[in-house]
Amino acid sequence: MAAENFNPVFLLESIGSLGIVLILLIFYRKRGLTFAVLAVSALSYFLAIALKTILQSFTLGGMEAAYGYSSFPTALYFGAQTAVFEVFGAYLFAYAFRKHIMQKNAEAYGLSLAFWENGVLLGILPLISLIADFLIIANGPASLSSLVSGALQKSSPGLFIGTYQALPVIGYSVLERISSLMVHFAWGFLVVTSVSLGRKRYLACAIPMGFVDSVVPFAGKLGLPLTEAIFFLIGIAALALALLVRKGVSNNVTEERKAEIPASPPD
Repeated sequence: MAAENFNPVFLLESIGSLGIVLILLIFYRKRGLTFAVLAVSALSYFLAIALKTILQSFTLGGMEAAYGYSSFPTALYFGAQTAVFEVFGAYLFAYAFRKHIMQKNAEAYGLSLAFWENGVLLGILPLISLIADFLIIANGPASLSSLVSGALQKSSPGLFIGTYQALPVIGYSVLERISSLMVHFAWGFLVVTSVSLGRKRYLACAIPMGFVDSVVPFAGKLGLPLTEAIFFLIGIAALALALLVRKGVSNNVTEERKAEIPASPPD
């Protein structure tokens, strides 16, 4: 396979995902984003991914054999894992490190969870891998170039399609990353709010957001446009709920501060 048939436009997928999150991280650098927030969110996120990977290695085959991949039991199987390992896990870490992650860090915590998925796992790492593959195919020894190209054709044949065909796929991929960013931000904000205010109802609002992954088994039947539209609508709904809670919390804090100000003596 000639090197020029490897379409480098697919680098935009990872660049777009990484760029969106980095811009938001820069914006939030003065709004509670600290090293502790980044570190705790990284521990929470990557431990959740590891646990999901381990669980699926033992149980996914049995679920597919019993119910099929595109089925409601399998959909609940995926959603429940995200709800428990990612959302509830984020709550447990926020609780364990509550001295370092307070209400002022709630938005940054949610954004940091989104960063580790979209900026690192699906941004930096695939970008490095794609660049390395492209350089090997373009400049490596003929035998190695052919080997890498052949492997990519089998694992990721879409990388070799034309730019006109690739751009819609890239657009939907970036849209999915935006949807992912919104739901991670939402449940991260809500679990910290739950911990800092001691109100479990905010955790109860966050847990169902993990079931966004229940859409995954039906993606093949729904098609890419409809699947991404559903993800995006879920993301919008999750973000709207988080912002509504934030407004309510801010109003309560303002009222409490006003109540603490002693009344002026009468003239």
